[in-house]
Amino acid sequence: MIVERVELENVLSHRRTRIDFGRGIIAIVGPNGAGKSSIIDAITYAMFGSHSRGTRSRKHDLIRLGAHIARIAVEFSSGGNRYRLQKVVQRTGATQALLYQLDDGSPKLIARGVESVKAELRRILGIDPSLADLLLVTRQGEIDRILVDKEKRIDTINTILRLKAIEKTYDRLASILRLLRTKKTMLEEQYRSEEARLREAEESAKEYDKVAKKLEELRPLLAATEKEYEELREKVEELRARTQRLEALKARMAELERSLQKLREEYDEARSEYTRAKNAKEELESLRWIEKSIELIEEASRILEELDKNREVLEALRHNREKIEKELEGLPEARQAWEEYERLRRQVEKLEEDNKRYHEVRTRIEQLEARAKRLRKEVDTKMRRLMDRLRSDIPLELPKEPAKIVEKLESIIASLDKAVESTRLKLERLKEEAGAKSSEIRDLEEKLMKLTEAQGRCPLCGRPLTEEHRIQLISRLRQQKRRLEAELRRIESQAVMLRREYSELEYKKKLLERLARTVQGEAKSIETMIKEAEEAEKQIEELQRKYLELFAKRQEYEEARHRLRELEPLVSRYQRLQALAEQYEELKRQEEEIVSRLAEHERRLAEILDELNMSMDELREAAERVSHYREYLAGLKSEAERLPKAEARLKRLEAEISRLEAELEKTRKEVEEASSVEAELQEAETRLRELEERLKDLRSQVARLEGAKEKLEAIVSKIEVLRGRVERLQEELQRYGNAIAALEKIRRALSPNGVPRAIRHALKNILEYHLRDTLMRFNIDFLDVRLEDDYSVVLVTREGEKTVSMLSGGERIALAIAYRIALARVVGEKIESMIMDEPTIHLDEEKRRELVDIIRYGLEASGLAQLIVVTHDREVEEAADKVVEVVKIDGASTVRIRAPGESTALEAGLAASPAG
Repeated sequence: MIVERVELENVLSHRRTRIDFGRGIIAIVGPNGAGKSSIIDAITYAMFGSHSRGTRSRKHDLIRLGAHIARIAVEFSSGGNRYRLQKVVQRTGATQALLYQLDDGSPKLIARGVESVKAELRRILGIDPSLADLLLVTRQGEIDRILVDKEKRIDTINTILRLKAIEKTYDRLASILRLLRTKKTMLEEQYRSEEARLREAEESAKEYDKVAKKLEELRPLLAATEKEYEELREKVEELRARTQRLEALKARMAELERSLQKLREEYDEARSEYTRAKNAKEELESLRWIEKSIELIEEASRILEELDKNREVLEALRHNREKIEKELEGLPEARQAWEEYERLRRQVEKLEEDNKRYHEVRTRIEQLEARAKRLRKEVDTKMRRLMDRLRSDIPLELPKEPAKIVEKLESIIASLDKAVESTRLKLERLKEEAGAKSSEIRDLEEKLMKLTEAQGRCPLCGRPLTEEHRIQLISRLRQQKRRLEAELRRIESQAVMLRREYSELEYKKKLLERLARTVQGEAKSIETMIKEAEEAEKQIEELQRKYLELFAKRQEYEEARHRLRELEPLVSRYQRLQALAEQYEELKRQEEEIVSRLAEHERRLAEILDELNMSMDELREAAERVSHYREYLAGLKSEAERLPKAEARLKRLEAEISRLEAELEKTRKEVEEASSVEAELQEAETRLRELEERLKDLRSQVARLEGAKEKLEAIVSKIEVLRGRVERLQEELQRYGNAIAALEKIRRALSPNGVPRAIRHALKNILEYHLRDTLMRFNIDFLDVRLEDDYSVVLVTREGEKTVSMLSGGERIALAIAYRIALARVVGEKIESMIMDEPTIHLDEEKRRELVDIIRYGLEASGLAQLIVVTHDREVEEAADKVVEVVKIDGASTVRIRAPGESTALEAGLAASPAG
């Protein structure tokens, strides 16, 4: 697996970061807290589901403070294919994961969801992601932990061998055996219980026959008793119904007597009311002539009140009309002012549109002038900034026109293309030379391996081989190997320099190409702004002519509006006087109506006085007494109106009394006829209770016997079922015994002295072989490698056996890297890439120097195609092929790709600042 590209959004201190890695040694550098390790944590969390912050699998620790969501994308290659893994981490909600295969740059979704992506990664990498994290990633201070930490080493190897799964299976089998034994014990108890039930059922079959015989004797006697009981019960029900009828008749008779008494009292009251109404009607007929006179007197009184009110209103109307008449003398002068105002108002309405257009044209001219000025200023600013940027990036004299600048840049880019191609050809030649040297070194390593394992006969020439001769041959071959490795390092050193030169040329070329694209874009932008400014100036010139035409009409508009404001008081006075004129006419009309109404009232009053033959004083005296007469007549009228209802009520009560008297007589006769039924009912109920007690006793005996029979019958019917169940339990007990014996045999095989021991023994042999092969590539002087039972390493040298604690710093680091590579080969994975986070953080100066040598010269020797190193060490940076510099600006991490040895962002900033 090779990490090709990483993209981060809101991950720890990274707002938006994108890094292209590539092959070779990539050093990630920067000050403490800049966000270097954050890049490694993002890669490991996306690929393997773990990171180094807090709980290693807790996703919230990766989200930038203040953000709610973080996104990580990792592009990697494996097995000749390229993939893109995307993870979206949320504070609330599940983590989202997508895995694409990039075929010809076109993404094809192959897995969705965290678990599906993990399973697909296992298929692509050929190794479980969590195991890949153990083998491929070295976190801060852990570079040689696998050698010195016994528990960590054993735990890692047990994970690789799946021995933990075997241990879990071993323990799980113990639980299963306990469960099976418990189940067998329960089955044995169940078998004993079912066998006892079977014996009990066989005894119950004998009791069943006795109960059936007794039931046959009792059932005929019960049937006869039930028949007699039913016949007597029906007779009692009939007598009870007749008794209830007698009680109802007695209650009805009492109710009829009460109702009849109440109706007779109501009849007497109705007769009294009828007499009063009849007398009132007769008196009212005799006083009909008074009612007509009262109506005329009341009408005359109303007319007198109306006359008084109308005379008062007429006086007020005349007073108001005379007052308004004086104010209306100024109406002609006000009307002239109003006519002038209306003429000017119509004129202003016509000029209103021209005035509006005047303001619109003036506003548009001001807008266009501001736009043209702004565009001209932006053109000058863009040209100045473009020239400043070009002078800072290209120390050459460039033309001032953007188009000519582009031509100049294209010429320089063509020259750089030739230089890049030439450097690439030199690198390919050096690569071929390095390949030839590596092939020779591998041949020597094979010979050294054969000589290391040889005994008695030379594996190279076939002649007898003494120990002294074998050591001499090994020494000579190792000298040849060191000479070839020195030549290989020289070639690689030249290749490193050429790669740096190639990178610088590529960087300059990309910079110039980017500048050329920038200049092209700026040129188009500047030309567009110049055209827009010229168009705005042209529009201003056209609008100026229109503005002058509208200015004269605006003067006329303003003069007319000024005169309107002067006339507004006179117009208001005219409107007020016009309203008074209308009010004056209305007052005249009301005055005429009231005069006419007064004459009509006086005429009608004279007619009433003639009809009553009264004077005005007599009329006023009669009007004072008229309310007393009206009240007395109203009382007589109200009493007389009750006569029809009183007469109808009297007739209804007479009919109701006659009906109730007839019904009461009939009910008395029925009561006398039904009086003998009570004694007959009492005798029948006594006999019925005796039969009920006898019947209850018989039913109880039959029910008890039937229950016993049914229970015994159910037991007898289950005899065959119980017999079959006992047989099945016997068979199941036999199966459980066989299963327990088989599982005990399997568990003994999975015990620590069984299969796990055989797997560990096989692993030691395979791991020793891969360690031996890998260490030979690191140019460490040794004869053999041996693993102890705890997987610790012992190197066999000419001086004797060496444990890890006896090795130099460089040897320990080389051995730690080789150990990881060997473990990966054990699980069938060819390691192409490793990640180291601050590998020198706890190393002294000597160990750091040796680690740098391993990083510088051991990359291809170890078979790695990519090594990503987070470091503060300048020597590690200088050994790198590419440097990723991380700095923090305004609380956010920023990334810059530069060549090894190039000034850092901080150094560049200090160099650019003036000396203080």
